[in-house]
Amino acid sequence: MNISHVSDFIRTIPPWTCLVAVSTSVVYVLSTIVRVKGINLVEVMSLNPHKVFENLQIHRVVTYSLVHLNIFHWLTNTISLVPYLSRFEREKGTLISSFLVMQCVFITAVIYSLISFFTQANATLAGSSGAVFSLMAYYAVQDYSRSPAINIGNVAIPSWALPLAWICIIGLLVPQASFVGRR
Repeated sequence: MNISHVSDFIRTIPPWTCLVAVSTSVVYVLSTIVRVKGINLVEVMSLNPHKVFENLQIHRVVTYSLVHLNIFHWLTNTISLVPYLSRFEREKGTLISSFLVMQCVFITAVIYSLISFFTQANATLAGSSGAVFSLMAYYAVQDYSRSPAINIGNVAIPSWALPLAWICIIGLLVPQASFVGRR
């Protein structure tokens, strides 16, 4: 990997992608700083359906995507999101990209909250993984027409199924991560 390619990529990150990456970074640093003082931003900002419905803490429907549980969670989400969101923003524009990300965050929160509330699941959700997998799925389906399968050794994986494969791999490698939430 040539360092000049990385440098060029960083300099050409579109504005919405840059704002999202900087926002999640600032929130992570702030959460680390204030945790020392006894304030837990993850607890305040994560999506907890019972707090949304019972305490009307509606801010959680959006803020959960900015807060991350630890440095590994923040770093993997940011490193995964930036290339996909940059590509999408270059293709579709800043306004459409910002609308799409906010829509993915909101719709994910509503569906997750309703399922959790009615099933009495008591898990909270944090991080921008939903946006990452939404964009990954978008490009997997789009790329399927050009390249229907990806060959790994003797195994052909349909390109549309790659996001599902990643979710399974992450579920195996990081047992705390799940379809029903984190924590």
